[in-house]
Amino acid sequence: EIRSSDWSSDVCSSDLDNIFEYMVETYINGNHSTLRRLYHELNKEARKDFIGFLLVECPPQYHTEILQEIV
Repeated sequence: EIRSSDWSSDVCSSDLDNIFEYMVETYINGNHSTLRRLYHELNKEARKDFIGFLLVECPPQYHTEILQEIV
């Protein structure tokens, strides 16, 4: 049995991964202001999750650049 709260947290997690991917893609495509804006719209917990996503899922050459952009 799937409870709606379990389902919604799965959907939220999936949606966060998608927005995180989108944020990294905007940076790679040169739209740095969009990355900054989206990052600052995230709540504190989602910001931590984004940094974790960045370090685990993204090519290392972007780690420092993106971290400098969002701080």
